[in-house]
Order: sequence, then C-alpha cells, then structure tokens
Amino acid sequence: MKLTFAEIVALSVSWPGGSGFNLREYRDFKDTAFPFLPSVGLSVNIPLPARKEKTKSGRLPTDGDLKISGAFKPLYEGVTAIGAGVSWYAGVADNSAPVIQPDYPQTVFFSPNNDGKSDHLEFPVKISDQGYITSWKMEIKNERGDVVRVIENKETRAGSSNFKDFMKRLFRAKRQIDVPSSFSWDGLQKAGNLSPDGKYFFTITASDDAGYTAVTEVYETVVKNTPPSVNIASIPDAQKIFDPKGSGGRTTITFNPSGSAEDAWESAVYNASGEKIRGFEKMSGTPRPVLWDGKDDSGQIAPDGVYSFKISATDRAQNSAQAQMTNIILDSREAAAFLTASVPAIAPSPDQSSNMVEFSIRLLLQDGIDNWKLELLDEKGEVQRAFSGAARVPASQGWNGLTEQRQIREGVYTPKLTVNYTRGDIVTATATTVLVDVSGPELALTYTPEYFSPDNDGENDELFINLTAKDASPIASWVLEIRAPEAPYPVFRRTEGRGAPAHRITWDGKSDNGELVQSAVFYPYTFSATDVLGNSNKTEGRIGIDVLVIRDGDRLKMQIPSIIFRPDYADFVGLSPEVVENNHRIIRRIAHILNQFRDYRVQIEGHANPVQPAGPAREREEASLKRISEARARMIVDLLVRNGVARNRLSFEGVGSSKTIVEFEDRNNWWKNRRVEFYLIK
Repeated sequence: MKLTFAEIVALSVSWPGGSGFNLREYRDFKDTAFPFLPSVGLSVNIPLPARKEKTKSGRLPTDGDLKISGAFKPLYEGVTAIGAGVSWYAGVADNSAPVIQPDYPQTVFFSPNNDGKSDHLEFPVKISDQGYITSWKMEIKNERGDVVRVIENKETRAGSSNFKDFMKRLFRAKRQIDVPSSFSWDGLQKAGNLSPDGKYFFTITASDDAGYTAVTEVYETVVKNTPPSVNIASIPDAQKIFDPKGSGGRTTITFNPSGSAEDAWESAVYNASGEKIRGFEKMSGTPRPVLWDGKDDSGQIAPDGVYSFKISATDRAQNSAQAQMTNIILDSREAAAFLTASVPAIAPSPDQSSNMVEFSIRLLLQDGIDNWKLELLDEKGEVQRAFSGAARVPASQGWNGLTEQRQIREGVYTPKLTVNYTRGDIVTATATTVLVDVSGPELALTYTPEYFSPDNDGENDELFINLTAKDASPIASWVLEIRAPEAPYPVFRRTEGRGAPAHRITWDGKSDNGELVQSAVFYPYTFSATDVLGNSNKTEGRIGIDVLVIRDGDRLKMQIPSIIFRPDYADFVGLSPEVVENNHRIIRRIAHILNQFRDYRVQIEGHANPVQPAGPAREREEASLKRISEARARMIVDLLVRNGVARNRLSFEGVGSSKTIVEFEDRNNWWKNRRVEFYLIK
C-alpha cells in the first residue's frame, strides 16, 4: 500500500516479507517464518522557491526541491535494514535580462483635455523573463531632458533574516508583480499639473529576480491640447448669389479660409437639408482658397437653392475645429424667391424691442407682385408671428423673437415666405430654422464612490465624476469648481472646458496646487454651464471625503480636522443635530479602521488653534489651549471605546497649539489647526 498526501508526503507499507507476498517466496521459503513487522517507507518532498512568490502560471525554473527519504525493512533471521537519503534539485540559473516587446509603430499624438478623445497615451508592451519580473517603470522626459513623470511598480521585499521569516519564505507562494499589457500616461506631471504642448520622450525599464535589467529605446510622443483654428473671410450677401449657367454675371464663388497648419483640411458644400453635394480635395498645411463652380460631385449643376460651405480639420491628437459660411444662393431660375436668416438661434427677453434676427429676401422677379407674407411656423406648423405687405417686398424683415402676443415661446421656428404674383404665380421659399432658447442648460452631476479616500491604499483612491449638460443650443463652456470646506470657501480644484463636458472625469483628490484633500470633511462643488446664446445654469452639492490613513515616516497617521466641539469645551452640547450626527459618523468610521489594524497601538493627539500672535500673549494662551486639546482627545478615546476599540490600545495627549499646520496669518485656513490626529504604532 502506498499513500501520497498533497504530492509532498509519501508513505508505503508492505507485508509479509521484505516486499509483500509473492508465490516464489512462499514456495522456496515456506518453512521460514515471515517477519511480524511490515516494511515501512516515508519520504517528504519540500518545494524551495527561490523568492517569496510564484507567477500565475505555476513554478518558476529557479525553484528547487528538497527530498528526504527513510525506510525500515525487516529481513530474515532477525536481520533488519534501515536506510535514509537526501536529494536536492537546486533549479536552473537565469542569465538573461527581461525581454521587452513594444507595439508602437509610430509617434502617438494625444490631448489630455478630458474631452473623451485621445485623452491618454497608450503604449502596448509585452514583458517576459525566464524568472519573474520584480520591477518596471515608465520614465517620461520633456525636450530639455527633465523627468516630468515616472510610472512604476516594484516588488516589496522583507528585510528581516531571522528564522521565522525564513520559514515564511520557505512555504510562501511565489508570484511576480503585475505587469500591464499597456502603459498609460494621462499627460499629468509629477506635481499633478497638465503637461504643456510639445514633444516628450519615454523609456520602459524592467528588472527580474536575478538582478538583470532591460531598457527599451527612447520613444517619442506629442502632447497637443491646442485645437486647430480656422476662419472664413466674410462675403457680402449680394456676392453670395451666383448663377453657374452664366445668366447672372457671377458663375462661380470663391471661399477664402484661413487657419493653422494641419495635416488635412476637409471642405465641402452642403444643401439646405445638410446633405453633402460637392467635396473638395483635402489640403495640408494652412487652408487655401476654394472655388465652387456650382456643380455637384457627379459634374452636374446643382439645383437652385440655399447652400453652405464647411471646412474642418481633426489633428492627430483628435482636436477638431470647424468653420462654415451659410446663405450661399445658387440661382438659375427666372422666377424664384430666396430667404435667408442672419443667425441660427436667438435668446430674446420679455421686453425685447430691437430685432434679433434679420431675414434677407431676394426675388428674381421684382414686378407684378400682388402681395407677400413672411410667417414664423412652430414645430407643429402653426403660425406664431407673421409679417405681410402689398406690391413691394422689402429686402429684409427683422424679428425680435416674440410671438404675436409678445410672449417668449421656446422652440424651433421655420421662416416661410410666400409671394403672390398678379399673373397667378405663387412663389414660396423657406430659410434655415431659427431656434428660440432662453433656458439655461439642464445640469446633473453624480459621482462614485459616496466617500472616497485618496490615500493610495488601493481602495476608493479616485473619484469618478459624471457630468451631464443638456440644452437645445450647443454648450459653449462649462466649469466644475470644488471649494474648500470652510469659509470663505476658496476654489480648491477647478476643471473647465469648451463645448459639452466629457461624460466622466476622474479626480485624484488633489487641488490645483497639488494639495491633498482633508480627511472626513465635505467639499462643496458648483457645476455650471453656458450655451452659445449666453444662457447659463448651475447646480451645487458637496463631495464627502472618507478618513485618510497616510504614512508619516515609519508611522501610520489619520488626521481628522472635522470633529466639531462646543467652543472652549470638550463636548457636543448645543451643536446642531446634523453636526452631532456627522461627528458620530466620523468616529464610527475611525473605530472601524482602527479595528482593522488590531496589531497597532493608537496615540491620539488633540490640537488647538491659537488666536494670539507669537509672543507673551500666545504663551499665556497656551496653557488653556493644552487643557482643551487634552480634554477633547480624552473624549475621543471614550467614544472610540464605546464603538468597540479596546481601551488598552489607546493613549492620548493634548499638545495645544504647539504643532500648527497653518500659518497664523492665514485666517481662512485656521480650521485646519483644530484637529485630532491618530497615530498607529507597532
């Protein structure tokens, strides 16, 4: 019988005789008594990992095996054999550096402007090794050779060499650090500020457990946040009308765009329905004049009507720009009317008196007119405002944006012109629609998690903010301001952009100056947006910060500035129910965290804020501040004990104003000095 346990321990037993029962022994030695005791063999196979972890794929070639064997075997005539042995498989040496295989065929341009397009540099790479990877880093430099960002990960090794740690290493599974399949850079520098436009150079470095290091060649990327710029030189309305058949004098029209130098400018002519009827050859560099002869892509003269010319470019960082010229009239008919609007959208006021939009009217046949009317139709086709006359049709008709009842009615209006001739002809024309919009954007802001803690512990270190801005008119700009939690509430972090905001932005908890958020407080925010007509709106709320556990030298520290006490006392008497409930919520959260670090003792320090400048007055004040801070620290100890923290782990001290973190002159931030700090001590 042989039993094997977990492929580590093997036990074998045989009886009778030296190797169990067989016919030959029974025939030849049938007069001999077999031994009473069985034969017993025992072996132990101990895996010896060369490092403390394994890869996900299993054993590494540098692993070793230690096998210890022993046997007890009774023979004949009272003779017994005992044997033992040891074998050690030492493993295979790793004599080569890691292999780094990038997939980066050409220089990548990206624009880290939170618009949802090419916001990150992605560098696909595969790193492999005979052993396992202990560290890697991506080092990014600017054109001057200064290191602007280092993204890295490395193995943390135990420093002790005592027998207990040796045994832990002996039986601990071995695995390499996580190696991403793609390195990503969000364009931020070490201080958290956005990198300026320009070229940047980076390398990938990897080291293995045998001490070998490999470094890639230098790769280039380009940060480009500046979008293309383009403008089309204006043309008088009279010169926007042309006749490609030659009866009206002008047979072509030339567009004169100007702008920045880009890889490819695309331009085309569109009809009133927005369909492209003529595309032009792409241009590189700065845009050049474009001539349209009135023909479509098939070479046929386009139908008479109102057209628009558009030119646009998207650079390699996915930044875009566009310009257009509207109200271009192709006219080859003998009797026709053309109607154009000066602007596509307006935002009138209830007492609006001046015209906000001008409708230009052009008739090919000016005489023989009986009457005319210009109507503003809503989405249902109902007339909301009308202008009319006899005989002579004006060259333009203005509208102040109000209905016949002098009210504002938001919506999309279709201008329709009808001209009746005495000979029976009825000519109609419509212009591009006009939007009446006086409402600000509809805004919404949500975020996850409910409380986030950017203390680099791997849990809830980033806040994902979802922004929504809906409006009938395009969004022109938006701003998200996160303010400090205490009066006068200065701006802590500001994010803004042009056009509609990205659906999601990520916040690492740092201010515009790189300052980390305070622990266990609420930071108010204001999200505002303005559309292209100047209508604006805003929504407000607050973001909750969890308790932060940060490393302070060789200690862990929780800094809590938001537990509010009654002035000059160590209690919550007289405070609002909301403040008291928030105090207890914070203390419950602290107790929960402390119970996760049960191997640590906890030193609680109470701090106070001085209201006297440095000098004799400060010294007289200090004794009182120390008593208050000590009493408050003692109260926190009692509350933590009530929430399940063992009292023998807790100690406290009041240090008064001896350890302020804000200068006396900075009155707006005095609240940061009134705090309680928790130190976790091994």
